[in-house]
Amino acid sequence: MRSRHGVSCSIATSESMPPSHYNLNLTFASRRSPSTGVFYLVPTPRRWLLFAWRHDEYPLEMDHAYFWKTELCASIANLWVTAPAPVGLRRACTTLAAALRPYSSAFPRGRVALSGADHVVHWGENFPPGTMGLRLAVVRYFGLSSSSPWRFDAHEQALAHDYRRVRSILPISAVWPVV
Repeated sequence: MRSRHGVSCSIATSESMPPSHYNLNLTFASRRSPSTGVFYLVPTPRRWLLFAWRHDEYPLEMDHAYFWKTELCASIANLWVTAPAPVGLRRACTTLAAALRPYSSAFPRGRVALSGADHVVHWGENFPPGTMGLRLAVVRYFGLSSSSPWRFDAHEQALAHDYRRVRSILPISAVWPVV
């Protein structure tokens, strides 16, 4: 998937694929230099996708709200509108993207930040059932080591209000923990 800046900003994988298949879905070299950035896990009609933004590859210091509004809403809308029937929504992508825009805390998300000399993944400990394999994709996308720490951060949790609103907009069957 391409961002408006022309750089690949997402990777598609899910735990339903065996680990040997992760490399087939990653759009980058197997070993990257570590970077900070933000990510979301987003349910689509067929599987969960990891959308990620590395701070070293983009012109801006991207936060979740900006990433959501400028990149993800349109991408998510496109995925749902272009899905084959009966799942595909019969709405304009721009209308659907606009409806999603206020709800940037609906999905599981996280960020990679520097803590001293270490890269640390801050997350809401709320990956949906069956998607913990996406941790490997986060580690690889951000060029982290397998021993990079993952720390709970309440700020990264999905919020119940946004969750309910997005589920009223999209016919999502997947569930994930919210607060």
